[in-house]
Amino acid sequence: MVFRTRILVSVFIALAVNVFGQQTPQTVDLTSSSTSSSQEICATASTINISTYTNATSDSAYQWESRIGTGLWSNYSGADAQDDAISVSAPTTSNNEGYRRIRYFYVSGSSGATDSDTITVTIKPLVTITGDDNVCPDEEVTLVSNYSGTWTTTNSSKVQILNQSGKIKGISSGVATIKIENAAGCFAEKEITVSVAPTIDAGISNTVCSGTQVMLTATGGESYSWTSSTGQTVTQGVAFTPSATATYTVTGTSLAGCTGTDTRTITINPIPTVTPSLSESTICFGESVTLSATGADSYVWEDGNSDVISGSTFTPTTSGTQTLTVVGTTNGCSGTATIDLTVDPKPT
Repeated sequence: MVFRTRILVSVFIALAVNVFGQQTPQTVDLTSSSTSSSQEICATASTINISTYTNATSDSAYQWESRIGTGLWSNYSGADAQDDAISVSAPTTSNNEGYRRIRYFYVSGSSGATDSDTITVTIKPLVTITGDDNVCPDEEVTLVSNYSGTWTTTNSSKVQILNQSGKIKGISSGVATIKIENAAGCFAEKEITVSVAPTIDAGISNTVCSGTQVMLTATGGESYSWTSSTGQTVTQGVAFTPSATATYTVTGTSLAGCTGTDTRTITINPIPTVTPSLSESTICFGESVTLSATGADSYVWEDGNSDVISGSTFTPTTSGTQTLTVVGTTNGCSGTATIDLTVDPKPT
C-alpha cells in the first residue's frame, strides 16, 4: 500500500514508503523555522520523526508538550521530551494529536531564560486502505479504509469505482491507483493491478462414433475445470466415453487467479445396426449366392477366411458351412453382423 498526504501549511515532509514490506518513518523537518510557528499535517506512517531548529550561538533548553484533540497541553513523557527532535506514533483514533516544542534561550550571566519560541505540530490520523492489490477483469472487490471519504481512480478504463463504500471493479489489464480522501484532507492511495484474463482454447468441436473414448485437453491456463451439458463428469486430460452428444464448457484459471472460458461440442453418431441376408442359405458347390444387407449406407463383405468379397455376388471355392461377415457404415461409424452359408458338395 502506498500512502500520500496533503500538506496543509508550508512544511517539508518526507513521505513514508514501503521498503521490503516495512514502512519507513515519516519525517517532519522544521529545522528551517527559527521562530514560533504552527504546522498541521496528515500522518503518512505509523512513526513520525519531528526535527526542529537549533541555534549554536546561544544556549537553549527544550521542553515538548502533547495533547489529544483540543485538550489541555501537558509535558510529553517520551525519553526525548527535552531534545530538539522527537519521535512519536501516529494517532490511532479519530482525534488529532498535537505536539509543541518550547525552546528557552539562556544568556551567560542571566538568572533565567531570556526568551523563548514555540513550534506546534498538529498531526491528523493516518488514513489506510486495505484489500486486494490484484484483481481480474470483471472482478468486483471491496477495499476497506479506516475513514469514510471520497473514492477516486486514476484510470477508469482499468479500474472503476462502483460506489463510495470502496467497491471497485477490474475492467482491463493494467494498473490504476485508488484513492480515498477524508473530510480533513488526508488521504491514502493503493495501487491496483488488473491481471490479464487467460484466453482459453477448449479445442475443435468434432464427431465421434458411439462408444468411442475421447480426451478433452484445453490450453491457455494453469488449471482447468470442465462441465458437460449432459451432466457427465469430465476431467482435463482423462479419457472418457461420452454418453450422448454434448457441449463441454471449460473454465481455465491463470496463475493470477483470473479465469476464461471456452466450449467444445462433441457429436455422437450411432453405430448402425446391420441386418444381412442371402439369396440362398444353402447352395451347391459351384453355385453363387447374392449378398444383401440393410441398416447402413455402405457395406463390405468378407468370406469365412476374412477375405473381402468383391461385389454383391459370392461364389464359394470350398464346400461346407462358412460364416460370412458384413460391415455396414453410416457417417463414418460401422456396425458388423454375420450370417452362415452352407455349400453342399457336388454328388460323385
